[in-house]
Amino acid sequence: LSLKDLSLIDYINEMTEMGVCSFKIEGRMKRPEYVAAAVKACRNSVDGVTDNALSDDLRSVFSRSGFTDGYYRNRLGYDMFGIRRKDDVTAASGVLKKLEKLYEKEKADTKIDFAFTAVRGEPISLAARAGSKNAFAEGEIPQDAMNKATTAESVKNQLSKVGGTRFVCGDIDIELDDGLFIPVSEINRLRREVTEKLDEDKTQAIGFTPEYVKISPHIPNRKRLICRFADIESIPENWDYIEQVIVPLGDERKVKKSLRVSVEVPRGIFSSDEKILEKLKSAKDYGITEAWAGTLDGIVLIQKAGLKANAFLGSNVFNSLSVETLENMGVNRILLSPELTLAQAQAIGGNAPRGVLAYGRLPLMLTRNCPQKNGKSCAECKRTGKLTDRRGIEFPIDCRSGCSEILNSVPVYMADRLSEIRNMDFMLLYFTNESKEKTSLVIQDYIKGTKKPHGEFTRGLLYRGVE
Repeated sequence: LSLKDLSLIDYINEMTEMGVCSFKIEGRMKRPEYVAAAVKACRNSVDGVTDNALSDDLRSVFSRSGFTDGYYRNRLGYDMFGIRRKDDVTAASGVLKKLEKLYEKEKADTKIDFAFTAVRGEPISLAARAGSKNAFAEGEIPQDAMNKATTAESVKNQLSKVGGTRFVCGDIDIELDDGLFIPVSEINRLRREVTEKLDEDKTQAIGFTPEYVKISPHIPNRKRLICRFADIESIPENWDYIEQVIVPLGDERKVKKSLRVSVEVPRGIFSSDEKILEKLKSAKDYGITEAWAGTLDGIVLIQKAGLKANAFLGSNVFNSLSVETLENMGVNRILLSPELTLAQAQAIGGNAPRGVLAYGRLPLMLTRNCPQKNGKSCAECKRTGKLTDRRGIEFPIDCRSGCSEILNSVPVYMADRLSEIRNMDFMLLYFTNESKEKTSLVIQDYIKGTKKPHGEFTRGLLYRGVE
């Protein structure tokens, strides 16, 4: 069960009127027939052409029981989900050959002008222009005709044969002395040579000189524990060694004031900027001084509210330059991307305090359309939903602030390898659906450094990286 592929082909002109000037057509890991059909269907929509047969073919070549426009029309629910059924797979075989014709020849869309010269005693030459590009080719010295001489008409006929290329023949200027014989094969060779040269110009890489920025190595302070709790009921009593507790924005007033508390801005804001800003200002009035956000707009809202902004999951901080950029924005602390290996994370320079996720279920997907709504209501779920894959592995679903986040089946665990987490200012313990007893146990593991993990776990990408 997955979300159906999005299709807004029928709304392209509507979006154009809104001011949208660029449209992305997704084709990664799709067949060329699918890409060709998708591009053609979008082109038709832009041009105001209706082709129901092509739309049916696009649906046949790949879909999960059709497409969806649910997000665009704000109609979320069961209809947005689909399954790739057997008849969806078999439907493709009937249209693949038909769709191949959409891309078997390159579309000719570039005008090419020729200037052909053949005079006695000098090599034959052919110059060509396509846009701002020029090409030139030279042949043999022409011979006097023994029988039939080459005519301007026959030269023009050969030069105009640019089919199968991206070129459309434009003006042809011919300077040809009378009584000369030029083999057709020579004219064709010159034509191919100049068109190939113009194609080489098209694909030539643009020169780029990278700008190397020297960033000083990071010198960490004492490594601290920062704990994030999705549910404040799971905050244990043993928080003396915790540098900071992160709670959902809006829950800060439910937590003991004696705790060093910061708040987390939801990852999915979706036009609720003003509400988020008001909540942040309220948190500041309550005494909160820091907030975490995984998006740039969230960081800006935090700063507008007068709080220190910290970069959280979703910020995708992969290198020293991204650290420097966030530093220049005034970001206080930075959580590095969980897709980095430990070695990569430790090599990142800059001054801002940074850390890694050392415990917790990594978020896998953020969606506004909760998959649990297919089987039960939100009241029945009580934010304890889960997805079970075909192997019986369960993936918890965390619902809050209008979005659902699908979490990994097991948590990252590093309490038995704390000595390998170097050059960091903090370690994040990312608690999601754990009980108070479990969070207390995990925190003790990281304070003391345990030798044996509890239950199933993963090292995430801290060693193997992204493959």
